[in-house]
Amino acid sequence: MLGEIASDALRDRVLVLRTLPQFAALDEDDLTLLAEHAHLSFAPRGTLLFREGDLLDRIYLLVTGEVTIGHGDQSRTLRGPGEVGLLSLFAGRETAREALVTSNATLLELPASVVLSSFYESTSIARNTIRLAARTLLDRRGNLPSPSDVVDAGVYFDTSPTLVEKMIAMRRSPMWAQASLDAIAELCRHVEEYRTGANEVLWEIGDPAVYAYRLEYGIVRCENAKGESVRVGAAGVLGGLDGLAGMPRSYRVTTETPCIIFRMRASTQLAILEVHPQVAARLRMELSRTILEEQASRAAGSPTMLPVR
Repeated sequence: MLGEIASDALRDRVLVLRTLPQFAALDEDDLTLLAEHAHLSFAPRGTLLFREGDLLDRIYLLVTGEVTIGHGDQSRTLRGPGEVGLLSLFAGRETAREALVTSNATLLELPASVVLSSFYESTSIARNTIRLAARTLLDRRGNLPSPSDVVDAGVYFDTSPTLVEKMIAMRRSPMWAQASLDAIAELCRHVEEYRTGANEVLWEIGDPAVYAYRLEYGIVRCENAKGESVRVGAAGVLGGLDGLAGMPRSYRVTTETPCIIFRMRASTQLAILEVHPQVAARLRMELSRTILEEQASRAAGSPTMLPVR
């Protein structure tokens, strides 16, 4: 049973939101937009926030305390600050996983409809959501991209594809399959072709994340600061998460073969997402789904990393 907090004034809810890493970067107006619909409460140990399969009509921001998500071998314990249900909501899921308070918790409850509508009403909330999802995915992957299922160089081509050919190729990607033709055309107009030889360093750890890359031909090796590495072949995406996360490069990239790369400035990509909120919402969904799927894969004992295309 959720209990009332002695002070649940709007200003208190704004201050609580500001203490949470997920919202610290937002300005006063955006925090107020969310806080107006939030409810601050106390949940003693043993409180069931969600039963398995409950309608995901609300989310909880865990300020302090602990909540166990799921049950059995695939359960995980979340310690505040954190969120309960937010990632599932962003991934487009309609039902919740079981969530049980295992240590007295302070929670901020928000209606799911408010959270989703705020993504469209506020550019900074939308950008912050994507930034945090990208950072989470990078962190969970050990600061490496998703490796190719089959490391293949692909088919070499001499003639650069036309704008129409680029648009058709982009449409095949799940990420862009539902995007409007205007959005895809704008993206493709800003794509640059870049060709390299073998044994060239594309970037070093700590370099600015200026471009997002898609490898059209060739094979590269990516190595993080710990010396861990993955190989990526044709159709692999490189550096996109760094740019979305607003972080410097988190791994070194060296070409093993000559490569043909399509690249776009990270700043241009973010600007297009602001103009086309439906594309931003799709990206948010794909990032969130990938995080949840990789999380479930690890819980089941498989380290599979899924690509965000």
